[in-house]
Amino acid sequence: MNSLVRPCLTLAVSPLLVLFVRAAEPTAEELLKPTRLTLITSGSDLAPVLADIEQQTGNKLVDETGRFSDTEKLAPWNFSLYDREFWPLLDKFLDAADLEPLNNSGGDGLPIGRRPLGMTPRFGQAIYVGPFRLEVTKVASHIGTRFQGDHRASVELEVAWEPRLRPLMFTQTVNELKMVADDKTPVTVADGSGELSVETTRDNHAVELHLPLQLPPQPLETISSLKGRIKALVATRMAKFRFDQLDKAQNDKNQNVEQSDGGVKVVLDRVRENQGLCELHMRVEFAENLPEHVAQGSWNFQNLTYLENAAGEKLEHEGFESTMQAKRKLGLAYYFDVPAEKLADYTWVYEIPAAIVEVPIEFELKEIPLP
Repeated sequence: MNSLVRPCLTLAVSPLLVLFVRAAEPTAEELLKPTRLTLITSGSDLAPVLADIEQQTGNKLVDETGRFSDTEKLAPWNFSLYDREFWPLLDKFLDAADLEPLNNSGGDGLPIGRRPLGMTPRFGQAIYVGPFRLEVTKVASHIGTRFQGDHRASVELEVAWEPRLRPLMFTQTVNELKMVADDKTPVTVADGSGELSVETTRDNHAVELHLPLQLPPQPLETISSLKGRIKALVATRMAKFRFDQLDKAQNDKNQNVEQSDGGVKVVLDRVRENQGLCELHMRVEFAENLPEHVAQGSWNFQNLTYLENAAGEKLEHEGFESTMQAKRKLGLAYYFDVPAEKLADYTWVYEIPAAIVEVPIEFELKEIPLP
């Protein structure tokens, strides 16, 4: 990867998708500012460093350096930087300590592991847009021999975010991608129409956007400039709903106990026993100002839900199925392995974004080498 990647970027928040924000809470603009960090550390003990980062920024990082080797000590570091944005400073520290994020594993915090042999430094390879980090991680090309002019390439663009955030989806409109190769040759997107999108999962801390390119016949060395505008759908506040007295809802088709928080309503329709499992039927209803395609996004299937007893012990569900999808409505049935006679001992908990904003991430990447 060429290190001459320079940023040209802006970050703004669209107010149109905000479901609900309490006056006492931080605004979406405040939440989406990059956090700042001062890090003064030496030695090889990672635990206090990660604790310090979380205290200053709210970004939880998890030490996974012992996942494959719990005996080999980390190389010592001597690091000192004052009042820098989170991602640039973290990249520099990881380079100094020979560490690397494990973006596609974990869940409760960004796992940090040992850097694989031969991996290039992080700082200088990415650009930073507010709390987001963008890096081209792979470029591939091929020439088709059966069709004239079939010269294509693909660019993998990794988008990472500060761990304190919960993005739901990233979308790039194809006609907003602008590319020039070798400072003068326009490059287009193969089959260029519509949108390129990717949804996040609860366990991931980065996603990859796949950009398929149609190249001209002549040989090219670099994509001199790749400009785009990614729309990030970000949850800025989570709501937690709690329903007790589940034994009374059992087999009662007219129970329909509901709770609301801002623009989100959660309805407990009924609870019944099904082949030894507790089958819990529920609905989510969204406010009219949330676009329908957002309300029906598959991110809804990843909302955290569990049964909790009086001791605070959590019982995860054994699976679920969709029972209804309508305009700004979604019905689900969750299955829990709990006897019917024990339902009274549990509270059903359901967490869902109660405020969602759309964030345009305008960026420019330069000097991307073509194979």
